[in-house]
Amino acid sequence: MAHFLEKDIDFDKFLWYGRPLRFKFDQRFGDLRTGPPAGDLFMEAFYNLGYKTYQGNTSGILMPAIFMTHMTADDNFIFFKKQAEAFDFIKRLISAGQPVILNGAPMPNMKKGDYGFFAGYNDSFVYIRPIPDKHPFYYQEPEILTTFYEVPLKKFLEIWNRIDNTFYWFEKTHERISEREIYQMNKADAQETYSNMQKFINNLSQGAGLKSYSSNGDGINSRAAASRYLRKGGYSQLADKYMEIAKLYNENEDFSKIAELEKEAAKLWK
Repeated sequence: MAHFLEKDIDFDKFLWYGRPLRFKFDQRFGDLRTGPPAGDLFMEAFYNLGYKTYQGNTSGILMPAIFMTHMTADDNFIFFKKQAEAFDFIKRLISAGQPVILNGAPMPNMKKGDYGFFAGYNDSFVYIRPIPDKHPFYYQEPEILTTFYEVPLKKFLEIWNRIDNTFYWFEKTHERISEREIYQMNKADAQETYSNMQKFINNLSQGAGLKSYSSNGDGINSRAAASRYLRKGGYSQLADKYMEIAKLYNENEDFSKIAELEKEAAKLWK
């Protein structure tokens, strides 16, 4: 989707602009998932690329507000009374050449929904590019995200309705920050990651397993995308270290061990 709006943006560069090396710890999260790359990665990426993010849904609540950096209910949100109104609005966006991200897009197994790119529709079907239904090694094969699925319209509406018919669209409002600026932002994030991870570990409830809180899927994709991007820029040591971290996430390695490697990675930045 970002490539549709900005032709020089590929998968790795998009995640790089989303500041993938963050580990956000906030006690308000309680037992909710927290960690890399933070729940608002794609909003952060679009903001740094020069776009304002909007959300619409039928719940009347900006969701999940705790994650929504650069978004407020007053300025970035539209409430729709019915699913039909929300879907009609999406049709108008698509007709105007405006791509849409869905929360609740049917996944290939049609059993549940997650984030996905709404590509088009006709009287009988919608066309979706969802995230894969099994967590893939798409840190090795990002092209897996280029497959579109034809979903019967009735089935799409049924699954989408389970997540309050939530969707996002974007408006170009400001200049993209420079590659030097986003490098410095990622560097600063990397310097804070270890201490934030330690705070998270120290605040886990007694007896809680670390692995269940480590956001492994996000850890794999964020670190691996950062690794590929850094390698293209000639930062081979950093690239090797972040790919090593991505593989530890993939292997469900102990969270404290991953934190130690993040500490090592922070020292390699120039």
